[in-house]
Formats: sequence, C-alpha cells, structure tokens
Amino acid sequence: MYDWICALDCKNPREPPKHIEIRPWIRALRAFEVMNFDLSERDCLRCYSWSRMAVRDYKTKRGAYEASHLPFEGFLEALCRTAAQKALPTDEEIAEIGAESAAAFLEQLYTQGEAKYKQFLNQRKLPWCGEVPTVGFETRVKHTISIFVAAHQKLRKHNRNM
Repeated sequence: MYDWICALDCKNPREPPKHIEIRPWIRALRAFEVMNFDLSERDCLRCYSWSRMAVRDYKTKRGAYEASHLPFEGFLEALCRTAAQKALPTDEEIAEIGAESAAAFLEQLYTQGEAKYKQFLNQRKLPWCGEVPTVGFETRVKHTISIFVAAHQKLRKHNRNM
C-alpha cells in the first residue's frame, strides 16, 4: 500500500519515488474514502504535515526533499495521526453486527443509508488537537489500517477488471 501511494502521480512508472508526496497522500485518502464527513482535507493535510521529518537544513536539495516527503516511518506516523482523528466503531459494535472489520462495519452502515452513515461519522469525529483516547489506541490504529487495506484491495481489484 505504501508503494502504491508513493507511485500515485508518478511521471516515470519504471522508477516510482520511494517517499510519499502530499498530492498522492491526499489522492489516496480520497480514493480510500478516509477523507469524509469526519476527516476533512485540512485534517488530512495536517496528518501529513505533522508527520514529516525534521531536517537540519531544508535549504539544501536533500533537505528540501526530506522536509516535503514522507519516508515509510513518516507514513506510519501519518497513519497513526489519521487513526487519532477518524470516526471509528468499537470492537463491540463491529461484533454486534457481525462485521469482520471496521471497514466492513462502515461499509455495512453506509448500505443502511447515507443519513445514518453521516450521523455516525459526525457523532464520532474527533476535533484536531482534541483529546485522543489513549486507552485502546492500538485498536484505533488497527481499525484505520483495516479501512486503508480494504479500500486499497477494492481499488486494485477494480483496476484489474478495467
């Protein structure tokens, strides 16, 4: 998935970049439907920006590159920052409807009606720089990863069928 995001907007598909630029990050979050009623484009930009590496001298070519791209470790941090903001179901809610994952829960909720889905996202969204629940944070990350993975698999399957 990291490599796929790196390669979005790539001008030379034979040599995709090894780091994520801002445009592919935003495109991926739109494509994965992570950017939604609960997570704005601004929030997604913050998740990216706050996950960039600190560099000693951003005025050098290498420093400018490192200051404006996410290496794999920065991607993991951005994923965690996204998890801190995303409206997510609890494990109990997922089990209650018999879903396999948070991604399946949200998809099932959406099929029940956009109004119900939107209401869930608006009720669960967390404000930027608000209090992030630290108890069970690893579960938030696991659920966010399930959303990324399910969406990525769906996109790859769709692209193969075209």
